[in-house]
Amino acid sequence: MSEFRLDTLTMPAASMGLMSPLPALQRPGQHRFPREDIKAAVADSKEQRKAWPRDPNDPAIRYGGIYQQSDCLPYAVLDDFGRQRQPREFRTVVLENEHLEATFILALGGRLWSLIHKPTGKRLIDPNVVFQPTLLARRGAWISGGCEWNATPGGHSPQNCDPPFAARLAADDGTPVLRLYEWERIAKIGYQVDCWLPDGSEFLFARVRVTNPHGESIPMYWWTNIAVDLREGYRVIVPAVDAISWGYSGEAGPVPIPVVHDKDVTVATNLEGTCDFYYGIEQGQRPWLAYLDQRGQGLVHASTSRLCGRKLFAWGTGPGGQRWQEFLAPGGWPYIELQAGLTQTQYTTIPMSPGADWAWVEAFGLTTTDAAKVHGPDWSAARGEVEAQLDAVLPQDRLEALLKSTEAMADRPADEILQRGSGWASLERRRLGAAGQQTGWPTSLVFDDESMGDEQAPWLELLESGAMAEPADGECPPSFMVQAPWRDMLERAVEGGCKDNWYAWLQLGVLRYATDDGSADVAGAQQAWRRSLELAQTPWAHRNLALSAWHADRRDEAAGQWMQAWQLRCTDIRLAREAAQSLVRTGRGEEFLALLETMPPEIRSHPRLEILRVICLLEKDDPAVWPEVEEFLARPAEPADMHEGEPTLSRLFYELKARQLALAEGAAVAETHRQTVRDTVTCPPHLDFRQIRDPALQVKKD
Repeated sequence: MSEFRLDTLTMPAASMGLMSPLPALQRPGQHRFPREDIKAAVADSKEQRKAWPRDPNDPAIRYGGIYQQSDCLPYAVLDDFGRQRQPREFRTVVLENEHLEATFILALGGRLWSLIHKPTGKRLIDPNVVFQPTLLARRGAWISGGCEWNATPGGHSPQNCDPPFAARLAADDGTPVLRLYEWERIAKIGYQVDCWLPDGSEFLFARVRVTNPHGESIPMYWWTNIAVDLREGYRVIVPAVDAISWGYSGEAGPVPIPVVHDKDVTVATNLEGTCDFYYGIEQGQRPWLAYLDQRGQGLVHASTSRLCGRKLFAWGTGPGGQRWQEFLAPGGWPYIELQAGLTQTQYTTIPMSPGADWAWVEAFGLTTTDAAKVHGPDWSAARGEVEAQLDAVLPQDRLEALLKSTEAMADRPADEILQRGSGWASLERRRLGAAGQQTGWPTSLVFDDESMGDEQAPWLELLESGAMAEPADGECPPSFMVQAPWRDMLERAVEGGCKDNWYAWLQLGVLRYATDDGSADVAGAQQAWRRSLELAQTPWAHRNLALSAWHADRRDEAAGQWMQAWQLRCTDIRLAREAAQSLVRTGRGEEFLALLETMPPEIRSHPRLEILRVICLLEKDDPAVWPEVEEFLARPAEPADMHEGEPTLSRLFYELKARQLALAEGAAVAETHRQTVRDTVTCPPHLDFRQIRDPALQVKKD
């Protein structure tokens, strides 16, 4: 019997904090750029196999060639979380039948949190044991564990810690269906994921749908990321004989699968460094990926043909990889990610024609294979064994037929909305309606006005009245826009009733600087922020002027603007962090140390400011302060705002050791001392967040 039930899950959870009032402005002209090495690697990989279709509008095209490096805007950054965790109850939906139990956490992007094979008790998808955001997503907050849905070009979805719309409906045969859907603001598309578990089925199904409601082609992106336990003796099996490797130290290139330089890279415990493998699946080959234990059992993920890309991500078993695993899942266990996407790599997108409506079905379940074959030296036999078992229980033509037979269900509005997501789609619908335009969305995406709230309020007011109210007491702006129509509305507003409105000028500056049509007007943005300051002295305009000056390499001017912003809001840790970093990076460490003494204790004790303080102490080159540096480095390192692969703490450690070595030799510290300590001294594990390239992926020179 297929069951759909609402439930709860309690686990230790860090506080998410508040959204940042500081827009994530990027240097103009650099938010989109090609990765020539990735393009070359893809080209080499294709040449080694066969040419792919060249028509960019062909819906069967395998690997796209448009690269879009998207920034965070219009989303507000989420970086105010901490490392202290308290029990928190999360609302869940559970789909269950005789074979499988699937748990979805509604508040966390609708993430498929766990999938358990009931007869064996085997955990097919790895949940986290805590909710602990880290700065690994473009928007900031990201969590590991489960299966996430990513529709934003360039990485983890900005919505992975946000609640999407969640609704209940039924398939044509009465099977209960969970629908997850949302409006993605960077791509400006709606997407939906319909999940169901039929009676007697050994597979959970997810039907994903994306539509292009625009009058021009757009670069489309989708990756489904599945966390699985990293365990000895498990092997990744995929129907490919080569891959593009990416080793997180800058290089990308084609490699054979499964053995690279005498190392079997399909056994993830063999991988010392952090790495990606983007598998080269031949056109016409059924797309799937499996992760199998010593007995030949484990997760198999299969899909209809459109979702043709497959990838393995591993943190690696080296010190940095182990540290990140502990940092992401305190008290948990290590994991790897199995991923499936529309393109061969996550550095490319695929052109989607105007009005196009794409869908595919993904299947998650347990497969049982001949262990001797799947773990044997014959890679062709290993692949053939998994595919034969998959074909026996879930033939590809059945999966393709399922995609077709669920079209009517996918078109129907849900019977009941269980959770509302963001109000941005509803606002966009109102904007389009005011302009006499249709949304172009399918009827299945019900974005009602009840979803709108404080974030949308100033923009709804602008749309309806042509004006924006100023926030009380110069408070933080709650949201941002980058779409050109909103810029045009604000341009008209400041020419009329909002000409003396500091908030309207502030937001107009953001839109001029970061409009998503590529027409950045830096001078116009700066003029808008200066006008905002003439009307009201707020930290927000000073900060934006600081960042624009920094982008133009006017570093001293930028630091001065940041200091003015901090003086206006000396209780904001984000302003403190940015102001402090600007002083340190411009060689004004003594000024920062003096400023630090004036900060409130709760700001001064922030881990990032403590790190900057120790950097400045070490730069004094005074052995008298080294014990203080050593004391800091001996503490457990738990800075919540640590970036992926950030080497700051390990560099501090090695710089201290190099200076101590130079002092012992009676010499000034030199690069030779730094190289010596790197070669002979092991960084303490708690300080090592580095991502190294796996030695097996290093290019061997003749």
